Amino acid sequence: RAESLNLLRLTVKERRDIRLEPAAMTDNTYPVYKVDVIVQFFRTEVFLGQDAKHFTRADIVPNPKAMGIILYISFTSQLHAETIQRLYMRILQMVFGLRHECLYMMPFLENVQYPSIYEGVVPVLHVYNRMCQLLPLCHMYDFSLSDLLNPKSKRTISILSAIQNFLHFRKDRLKISSAHQQSFRTDLERLQTCTREIKEAEKKIEKLTTIPPEQQVEARELAAIMADLTATTKQLYNDTTSISEKVSLCKAEIAEITQKMAKKKEEVATEKEEISKLKCQVVESPKELKDAMERMKENLKNIKVSKHNLSNKPWTFAEALCSRLMSTGDPSRAEHADERVEELQIVVQCASQVEADAQLLLKQMQELQSSMCKSDQQREESIHLMAVFRSFQLRALQPVETPLLEVVEFVHSSLRLAAIDFKIQLLLKQVQTLGAMIESLEKELKSLCSDEAQLKRALALKYDKLSKQQIRRQKRKEAKEQHLRDVYARYDKVHQKREDFVKVIEDKNLATKQLKETTQTLREQCSRRTQKAQERYDTLLTTLELFNKRIESILEETNEAASKIKSHF
Repeated sequence: RAESLNLLRLTVKERRDIRLEPAAMTDNTYPVYKVDVIVQFFRTEVFLGQDAKHFTRADIVPNPKAMGIILYISFTSQLHAETIQRLYMRILQMVFGLRHECLYMMPFLENVQYPSIYEGVVPVLHVYNRMCQLLPLCHMYDFSLSDLLNPKSKRTISILSAIQNFLHFRKDRLKISSAHQQSFRTDLERLQTCTREIKEAEKKIEKLTTIPPEQQVEARELAAIMADLTATTKQLYNDTTSISEKVSLCKAEIAEITQKMAKKKEEVATEKEEISKLKCQVVESPKELKDAMERMKENLKNIKVSKHNLSNKPWTFAEALCSRLMSTGDPSRAEHADERVEELQIVVQCASQVEADAQLLLKQMQELQSSMCKSDQQREESIHLMAVFRSFQLRALQPVETPLLEVVEFVHSSLRLAAIDFKIQLLLKQVQTLGAMIESLEKELKSLCSDEAQLKRALALKYDKLSKQQIRRQKRKEAKEQHLRDVYARYDKVHQKREDFVKVIEDKNLATKQLKETTQTLREQCSRRTQKAQERYDTLLTTLELFNKRIESILEETNEAASKIKSHF
């Protein structure tokens, strides 16, 4: 509107400086359609209702044969221009979205005197201004006012074909842009939903990561319980290690004791073998006794021959003792008599001391013989030995009469038996003490095993509880980690989609920027074209004024000539 007013404000002098330039029709970059195609297109795509029905081929290309020359000129000057202007108005309304009233209104910001004068010019100027903006987009750069006021058929066909080409292009671009807009709207909706989901996921993550105050107390209690359980388990583990060490020490001691017991058992077995041997020596058959007696006699004879140089008392005592031994019939003593002869002198000196111990040894011999003898012969032999010992006691009071060798042999045998019995008793006592020790150690081992079993049960229960707690905690941790992984995966997907949308938006922004730049350049070109058109329009107005003045002058001259002719007539 401002540009149209600028066109109206130009003075006559400024309009005279403008020169009209002929339109260049050879540089078209669009196809020139046929008239029927143009009419059909504009009837279907541009006009609506009755205008589409009344728009025909004759509106673009009138037929001069059907009418006279005068009628043809008047038709081209009035009806043809009006239909073309109406067609251009409809195209501008469709392309620029203008209302029909806007093309007939003066700009409200301009204070123009006598606006009624411009009522017929305003719509033409509006159409011209808008067409100068539209046609460069259609690659039509030589539009002028003559195309509105006095349109020619070829010129209008080229203009309409350019507009038709542009409208086809516009239709295709509108479809593509509508598809882009639809995709952009869907992308925006997706972006909004994704941002909403991201916010919800962040809120959920915050809820999951932050422990509520109600559960904080439970978490602290569970942490304290876990700490107590770990401390108790450590203590129990230390106790079990100490108990296991004690058990190992006890096992080592038991092994040593068992070794000692085995040794003692071996010693007892050896002693039992010796006792059995002694029993065999004590209890023998009568045939063996007779053989032993004969051997004893032979040995005594040899002893008498070898020891003839000794004193009379000892040999008399030895002979008496040998005779007594032979009378008693003890073969064991007879066998050992030869070995003990050399020790007789020493034993005689110790006889006084042995007499005091003889009674005790006698009691021990009685107990040993009573326990060992199983038959009547053994009892008789023991009674006979007792009688011999009593007789020895009676003779001991009379040292001259009693045989010393018999006493010595009997005392020696009794001492040996007493020593064996004493060893056996000591061994039995040791065996009893070892058995008591083994029983006590076994009892202690059983108690320790029971304590160990109880501790193992308690430890197993504690470990079971701890494993259950750890399993629950691990499950919760895994569930949280899985949830966080899912959330992060969703977030990554949404972020990737967002980046894609951002790229698309950036591309569209670049395209819009390029379009703005192109529109800016086109506006500049249009402004230049409008200036040129304004200049041409001003020159045309000046030429019209001059032409009118010339016509007036010619009319005045003709009137004067007519008046002169009338006066002459």
